[in-house]
Amino acid sequence: MLQTLNTVKTKDAGGNDVYYFKVKAIGSAGSSSAIYTTLPGQAPVRHFVISIIKTYSPGMYKVGTEIPAGEYVLIPTKSDTAYFEITKDSSGKSDSIIANDYFSGRSIVTVADGEYFNVAYSTVYKINEAPAVNKAAKELSDGMYRVGIDIPAGEYKIAPTDSSGGYYEISSDSTHKFESIIGNGTVDNQQYLTIENGQYLKLQRTKIILK
Repeated sequence: MLQTLNTVKTKDAGGNDVYYFKVKAIGSAGSSSAIYTTLPGQAPVRHFVISIIKTYSPGMYKVGTEIPAGEYVLIPTKSDTAYFEITKDSSGKSDSIIANDYFSGRSIVTVADGEYFNVAYSTVYKINEAPAVNKAAKELSDGMYRVGIDIPAGEYKIAPTDSSGGYYEISSDSTHKFESIIGNGTVDNQQYLTIENGQYLKLQRTKIILK
């Protein structure tokens, strides 16, 4: 269900009436509602559909029971830096950790049934329902990106955004396991980097200049 919050009427350059309205979607995750306009003597016209997506708040989840196995996007909430941890059990012991990371911007994580997924200071989205990567500034900074989806494959310039230098990492998947790393390195000055479709690019204190 959609609830109209407010409506503003104005006119465009040609003197035609233009309406702007703000709506709020109410319902369970997965439900959708459409926006229609109707003029006298004309059939209703559908403009767009609003869907309510499922997100997960910070906390610890048992994969396969409380959160489905799969790939997720994590976006920090109140803090510039967030944290996640994947463990094989709930013992709290360091040797149960499968993968973990402190990150800024966004991260992408794949979890499997039977694992435990602990998330701090970030919201978790299903991979296909996450907010789109904003490329309006023609550059991307700290975060993790899918090559071929979030950023095209190709050769790029990267540069540090901090006087202490930066870091990049190219992986074959989003499990964050050591064996998934294809290449990595420090970024002390501007340099070139080639990335390929299907890879994942992680940037820390580093920006990539988009074409």
